Amino acid sequence: MGQRASSHVTETTTSRWTFTDRDALIAFFNARALRQLSAVEQWAFHQNIGKNIEPTEELDLQALATLYGVPADVPWFTEVFYTFVCRLTSFPLMNDCSPPTYMGLLKVCLLFNKKRAARYTARKSYDVASLVLALLAPPRDACDENVDQFDGDKLIDTLDGTFIAELEVPAIKVLRLFTFLLQILQCCDGSNTTLSPSMFADWEQYEQISLCLLRSLDSTIVSRSDARSRSITYQQFAGGLRSVFPNVFDALGLFLERLFYVKRDTTNKLLYTPTKETSTIVTNLLLTQLSTLYPRINLFTSMQRLFVAGDAGFSMSVFQAKVFKWMAPTILFVSGTRIQDDEIVCTKNKRYKAFLQDYPALKDAEQQLALCDRKKRNLIYAIFVRDPWKITNKDLFGDMDTTIIQLAPRQKIFKAQEAPNIYFNAVGGGIGFGSSQPSVKPAGKRYFPGNVSFTVDPSMEFAVFRNVGDGGMFSHGSAVPAPAEQPLSYEHRLMIKDLEVWGYGGEEELQKQIQRWQWEEAEATKRKYIKTNGGNEDRALLEMAGIVGHYQSGGSV
Repeated sequence: MGQRASSHVTETTTSRWTFTDRDALIAFFNARALRQLSAVEQWAFHQNIGKNIEPTEELDLQALATLYGVPADVPWFTEVFYTFVCRLTSFPLMNDCSPPTYMGLLKVCLLFNKKRAARYTARKSYDVASLVLALLAPPRDACDENVDQFDGDKLIDTLDGTFIAELEVPAIKVLRLFTFLLQILQCCDGSNTTLSPSMFADWEQYEQISLCLLRSLDSTIVSRSDARSRSITYQQFAGGLRSVFPNVFDALGLFLERLFYVKRDTTNKLLYTPTKETSTIVTNLLLTQLSTLYPRINLFTSMQRLFVAGDAGFSMSVFQAKVFKWMAPTILFVSGTRIQDDEIVCTKNKRYKAFLQDYPALKDAEQQLALCDRKKRNLIYAIFVRDPWKITNKDLFGDMDTTIIQLAPRQKIFKAQEAPNIYFNAVGGGIGFGSSQPSVKPAGKRYFPGNVSFTVDPSMEFAVFRNVGDGGMFSHGSAVPAPAEQPLSYEHRLMIKDLEVWGYGGEEELQKQIQRWQWEEAEATKRKYIKTNGGNEDRALLEMAGIVGHYQSGGSV
């Protein structure tokens, strides 16, 4: 009966894939999975798993680790990746408890690639968030073997009867998932990249970044131990994937499709290289976290160090000299320690006391910090600026792409809602995002922080991030459904440890900037070596313009 039912299946989105028994259903989707591969991919798949091994044979943990070059004892490998293979072996019966097979691994490769998943399931789109949460959740009771009919379409659409809206997954599993995804985000340059087990030895460092992502879903999670007693809902996970870390799955398909390349066609070239420039903020780990939001190829290959306050000095004028010639987008990074007690700091630091007189701090009743913010003092912010920097002592600059990003202790995204939205005040006002210009007068100074704003004082010693809700130039935060006790307003006042600006952009922007620098250097050289023979009109014109002469070397204008 099962064979007769499957022989009449048509593969269109309007057809019904119905089967009279479980084995016929699984056999059909196994055969369909193999048909998704080209002849070359099928050959490579069989070469990798072993010429004499059938795809339906059992796959143990060590064999899977060998296939992908990952140590079998890494927690995310055993608790996440191997679980995916186990649960998808009998797809679309995801609650079936059959032993994992190589066919299950092939289905993982197909279902985590958008195009392949759409063809395999005959759906225009496939919700990765739903699939991941369903796989991480404990399996429910499998289908009754005595049912009269297995409906393949219904099993796919409902993920084998999973109530997605009611899903709750242990937070520790989501933490393992993020650690897995972050490690391959940094490592995988392409789908034919060969990875070494030694690359995954420092997975604990990635777990610390993963905690920042996890806290964006649940701000009551402070440490790994908290994750063992918390759960993440589908609404939280889907909201985070939509607006906090939209690129977190970008490298998963590349990692999985290593299976479709034979050894001679693979490369050990990695996406990242060890950071050459000295930086206390911008490390490969931080770039990996930032690549959950921005294209990772630009972050790992096209970042240009422009200004590091720890080396060049905490100075607005040095910032201006180092950054203002860069005509492509930039990212400003600020790291610091949250000031917990203003009174104690004021007694030790008179400059901070003066700053508080200029900057109207929130009242205690309005200061409602989340638990993870209260427990974690180290803060990191990144601000993406597309417009070239310029001095604006009266007006503002910055377009709708300006984005304030909190990276630690949790990741939150604050997008521009109005433009312009930035000032660089060179007469004592400092740097501000989301605020109107401060009032700087001989009698005193006054800041006017916006509802969602980030302010750096002119000495680059203190910074303040304020979030009191809607109504400002920036959104109030990422669109993750929050529990009822979520703080409505808060302010982070921090003592700056370091401040850096890095040029950002694709290869085209980088080449244009290099060409501009080369042109400016050539022009400066021409001016410097103009002959000073009597009657030289060029020299006279340049002296009149104040470009050369009077002890000036003739640098770029």
